[in-house]
This record gives sequence, C-alpha cells and structure tokens, in this order.
Amino acid sequence: MIELVRYIDAPFGTYGELFLPEFSCLTVERPWMDNRPNISCIPPGVYKVSPTMFRGLYKTLEVEGVPGRSLIKIHKANVPDDLRGCIGLGTSWGWLRGSLAVNASASAFNAFWSVWTKESPQHIEIRYKEHPSSLSAEGAGIERMDHDRG
Repeated sequence: MIELVRYIDAPFGTYGELFLPEFSCLTVERPWMDNRPNISCIPPGVYKVSPTMFRGLYKTLEVEGVPGRSLIKIHKANVPDDLRGCIGLGTSWGWLRGSLAVNASASAFNAFWSVWTKESPQHIEIRYKEHPSSLSAEGAGIERMDHDRG
C-alpha cells in the first residue's frame, strides 16, 4: 500500500510525505475545506489507485473512490494553487510564489513513477500524524524569500 502521511494541515495548504517500499518523497495538497471539489484536499482514508494519462499528455495516478469527488490525481505540482484537490510530489521544501512549496516536482514524480509499477500497491492510505520534528517552515530550515536578493 502507498502511504501518505500528512504533517502540516494549515489554512494555506496540507503537507506531508508519501511512502512506498524503498521510496519516499514530500507531498503538497490544498488545505482541508470540507472535501469541497477543486478547493479541498481529500479526506483521510484508503482509496484505490490506478495509472492514467492526464489529458493524454503525461502519466498520473488516479485516486478513486473518494466520496463526492472524482478526477483526483497524483502528479507534478509545487504549491497548493497548482492543484484542484490532487496531490503533488516533491523532493525538498521551499518557497515559490509566496507559498510553502515542494521543489523538484518533476524529478520526484518521475522517481515515484519508476518505482511504482502496475504490480505495485494498488491502494493508498492517507492519514494525519504529527511529525516527530514538529515540522514547520522554520523548523524544516526553510527560509522565506519574498523578494529577489539580486
């Protein structure tokens, strides 16, 4: 089973880690907004996943069986505003366009896809857990850069 453990649930976004055997990466999602389509992350639970193509352009993993929701994907994204209820992957924390972000999303997704195969776990468990290091932007060593230092 793929595991997604959420550590930060804030009004500006939801952040955590995704785990497979022998692989992990960071995640970014929209904030919890009562599971409203296109503006909320999805509720914790166990869901089926299946490979699909987004608009025929690139590979994604679709999260199926979310109550009241459809077209939930795991794909490339850096900040919550890049998403419509989906899950973005990244390799490190940072700031982008004034938002807490995951960096190197394309690299993280490609690494995930190379590990995940059709024989891999076909379900994802999403849950909340307090991060052991009390993860926060400051605690994660993320420096806010609201302007170009030139």
